[in-house]
Amino acid sequence: MGAQTKKNRFSADELIEIGLNKLKSKGQIWWVSEQFDWAVKADPNHAYALALRGATNAARAYWGFPYYDTYGWRGKPGRKFNGLPVPHMTRDKLRNYENSIISKTFNNGLRDVEKAVILDPVDSRVLMLRGYVYMLRSDFEGPLNLDQAIKDFDKAIMLDTGNADAYFLRAWAYDKKVPYSLQHRIFLWFKAYESQRPNPTLAELEGETVRKAVGFMQKEADELKTMPDKAGLFPHGYHYQSYFVGGNNFNSVQAAYDIKLKWLGRNTKTPKQLYEMGKKGVVALQVTIQGKSWLGTGFFPSNSNILLTNAHVVEPVGYKGKIEVIFIDGRRVMGTVIAIDSNADLAACTVPGNYKHFAMSELSRIEGIAPTSLAFKQVPEGTKVIAIGHPRGLTWSMTTGIISARRKYNYGSIVDGKRRYKGVELLQTDTALNPGNSGGPVLNYNGKIIGIVSGGGLDAQGLNFIISSREIIKFKNKYRLMIH
Repeated sequence: MGAQTKKNRFSADELIEIGLNKLKSKGQIWWVSEQFDWAVKADPNHAYALALRGATNAARAYWGFPYYDTYGWRGKPGRKFNGLPVPHMTRDKLRNYENSIISKTFNNGLRDVEKAVILDPVDSRVLMLRGYVYMLRSDFEGPLNLDQAIKDFDKAIMLDTGNADAYFLRAWAYDKKVPYSLQHRIFLWFKAYESQRPNPTLAELEGETVRKAVGFMQKEADELKTMPDKAGLFPHGYHYQSYFVGGNNFNSVQAAYDIKLKWLGRNTKTPKQLYEMGKKGVVALQVTIQGKSWLGTGFFPSNSNILLTNAHVVEPVGYKGKIEVIFIDGRRVMGTVIAIDSNADLAACTVPGNYKHFAMSELSRIEGIAPTSLAFKQVPEGTKVIAIGHPRGLTWSMTTGIISARRKYNYGSIVDGKRRYKGVELLQTDTALNPGNSGGPVLNYNGKIIGIVSGGGLDAQGLNFIISSREIIKFKNKYRLMIH
């Protein structure tokens, strides 16, 4: 009698165990399909054997056959393709031939797993493997297969909460729900988080779609962390390793994303809220020269003792000159001018004492990111703004409006007898501004300073100008001012 075949020497369960051990050593699921085929031949009604054969066949169709990496569908005539002699096939014929094999193998795999579920509908492993086949099939047959796969993984986990592979596969299925077109934006999303920049760009944070996609990733991480050491069918899988290793960071990344979204306009406040929170950081500046006095506005942008105002407010006293600083509670202290930029119409003064709780940066403080008062991004037209100042001596008044346009004058304009604003970015606004507002802060509804009221307004109703916060940043860098 001839040599006994492997399927005759071993039972289906023994052949399955041999196949699973080989899988763990080989690391690739398609290398063991023959083993599970023998198991099915040993017991045609063995549900788990059928499911394993179906899953391994689907994996072969999805990932490629043993000779795929060597020959693939870029094979040349005269070479063996998938182990078969194809001496006269062109590349197109090879592609069509492989496609027919893929289709046939997938159908065989699906037929096996469907039959396996009928034979044993309460076996967590069988349901998981059917889900695996549907998940792979979704790349060829559409997203409805992916929905079915997730349902199968859910059932598998419900039947056996210790099924690590079901958790992994469900995580992978959620990942496949992320559209390919979003992958680059998700990459930018992570780079934005890693850089810790407080103001990501809109390209980095593409709204709810990317948020939803990253939500799937977070779900993967939560699932995989529950079973770190119990990988069964996929111990060497790239997805398993990358998801589990990266999983510990997903929750913190998601939290950081929520924080950063607020910097793009989702942390808005009402004008009344902004006024009540910001008025204590706004001061009146009284300048007296030869018995003549006038009033301007200044403010503390950050938790230092430096306040900002317009150059034309303090120029009469000059650099290191003294001005009187009046707080909303009536306190008066003397401040010293430490920087003047006549062209940008910006100036800085120091005031003795600690003014941390007066800082405008506290208006936009969000837990998890160091507060900053200045809006770094270009302010778009239509942005709603609020100005706080002392128009015509009416102290601590609030006015509102919108940004109408952005302007930059190459030759500047004459203000208080001096040419100013040459090459300076100005924001045109319909906000009501009058003498006494000069040097005051202009905020967006996030509490960010978008600029300082300028003295360059024209005698026309609803036509005033603001010195952009980007000019403030240039000014503070030029004079090395400790503000942010």
